[in-house]
Amino acid sequence: AQQYTGTDHYQRLEVYDTTAAILAIGQSANKGIAMLKLKPGLNKIGLYANACIKGTDQNFLDFKWATVKYQPLSIDPNPFTGQPNTQYTWKALTKGSAPKSAKYVWTFGDNTAQVTQTNDSTVTHTYTAEGTYTIKVELYDNSTNTKITDATSTAQISTSIVPLLQATIVCALQYEAMINFQSGDSLAIKIEIDNNAAGSPIVWSGTSFSLTKSYTTWNGPYNRYDQTISLSGNLTSDGKKVNTATVSYQKLWYEVSPSTGNASLLETIKEKITANNIPNTSVSADNRTIGYVVFGSNIQSNLGTFEYSDVWTDGTPPHVYASTRWNSLSPVPALAVAFMAP
Repeated sequence: AQQYTGTDHYQRLEVYDTTAAILAIGQSANKGIAMLKLKPGLNKIGLYANACIKGTDQNFLDFKWATVKYQPLSIDPNPFTGQPNTQYTWKALTKGSAPKSAKYVWTFGDNTAQVTQTNDSTVTHTYTAEGTYTIKVELYDNSTNTKITDATSTAQISTSIVPLLQATIVCALQYEAMINFQSGDSLAIKIEIDNNAAGSPIVWSGTSFSLTKSYTTWNGPYNRYDQTISLSGNLTSDGKKVNTATVSYQKLWYEVSPSTGNASLLETIKEKITANNIPNTSVSADNRTIGYVVFGSNIQSNLGTFEYSDVWTDGTPPHVYASTRWNSLSPVPALAVAFMAP
């Protein structure tokens, strides 16, 4: 028992579950407050209150059962970046089951009317002006019109796409054309270089980005691929044009001896693409992909560099890029740049 002097004290609260197992006990250091983490859904808990009056020992005061409904709610996406006069979609996410008759009341922070959805956790909205807005959704049990919980998120609306770009983690350049090799052979190729397989995101500094990463993959226990990718570039201040972007990739294929563990180089592939002055104005509906594609012989002014070589150590004739057939119709030359968010 714990004794106190005086007549006014904070007494500890004890919390139990339905099996009489104790969940939490308040301490005098925190004024008797008992804290516990609820599970999503209905939580039935027993509240045991102690009393201490005029220096007496801590004794039973009262016990009550309480049922608490805990319904964590969040908004996806959060935070959000977008452009004015474009319709976007948000979704209210709940942990645990929503009420059988659920009502979602949305407020978008731009002085437009509230939007009420019944048994539908998604909503669309169009912002007409730039700014930073607070989105709020309230979840109700529609059968009793009882509010259960609410959640907020942030939306940044701007004509600049720089905020969208800075949320991307993958840069990809793709070149498709009929090319000639130094050997005289020709081949229709579609080369795409991106950092997705490297497992590391591009790093943004303002409207400039970069990444260099070396990594190794295996095909079975005896085929090792040592790879290096490098990306760098910069865009205009509003993000709507790629001033320059360069990606390069190298893959070394080694065969590893099962008896000695020694590695022998079999093949070396090198690729490089530089794109200049390409619009960057195609934005996907979910804002997660931004880029552009240029077609035809006019892309000669956009293609700063293209290099390709595939060299074997067993004497197989190498394939080394020499030139592009710019007037080819199958395939039509194409150069694409894309930035992708998770």
